Amino acid sequence: GFPSIKIFGNNKRSPTDYQGGRTADAIVEQALNQLRTIANERLGKRSGGGGGGSSGGGGSGGKDAIELTDSNFDSTVIDSEDAWLVEF
Repeated sequence: GFPSIKIFGNNKRSPTDYQGGRTADAIVEQALNQLRTIANERLGKRSGGGGGGSSGGGGSGGKDAIELTDSNFDSTVIDSEDAWLVEF
């Protein structure tokens, strides 16, 4: 769909394309599934389903969205320990 939504999870160099519905409920459901997968990986547990990566936002300073640019993308998303859901 457009705009493209990418999920930057544990492997930030290989984001996953979000293929789900474009409703708030669908995006939140996918975000929770992806975060559950990351938590289980970090705890050394096998995933009980869901996909790789993660979603959500981090480091936004309390904002719902932040503007990513060529100059801040790596330092904000790639170098972050947080999971990111990015719209292009």
